[in-house]
Amino acid sequence: GYFAEAGLEIEFDYSTETDGMALVGAGELSFSVASGEQVLLARAQGLPVVYVMTWWHAYPVAVSAKKTTGLSAPEDLAGKKIGLPGPYGASYIGLRALLQAGGLKEEDVTLDSIGYNQVEALAVDQEDAVVVYANNEPIQFAAQGYEVDTLRVADYVDLASNGLVSNEATIQDNPELV
Repeated sequence: GYFAEAGLEIEFDYSTETDGMALVGAGELSFSVASGEQVLLARAQGLPVVYVMTWWHAYPVAVSAKKTTGLSAPEDLAGKKIGLPGPYGASYIGLRALLQAGGLKEEDVTLDSIGYNQVEALAVDQEDAVVVYANNEPIQFAAQGYEVDTLRVADYVDLASNGLVSNEATIQDNPELV
């Protein structure tokens, strides 16, 4: 009822954040939730998107591994098979930043595009480590009885975090809405 009370009729679109950026940039959506680096990438492509509200204080991406893996610092990722949704978006950018913080390159690890089943993939030892959102999968691991170590990207690298993105036309034409 919050949006109705504010006189807003909203519709949720569950596109990927890269698609959301394109739709906001083209004026087909007024807003999208996206990670900060997506705004930079979209602006570099000439899309008129603008980051208008912080949603996360700190970059939410992390890497988790079972305690037996011995993951305590970014450099411990060397030689590991790491599951992530794919080579795109905040998870990929966050992992790249974490690798750099550990003095590693992509060639020093094996990346495995697994979609969004990080908990299951780690539980059955399909992966040595998985890229997660710090507020989600580590809690799921604990609830299922798995002990994990989690490296939060924000503890090593300061990146623009997730937030609400609009476009220049919406900001100009409807600043009160924004």
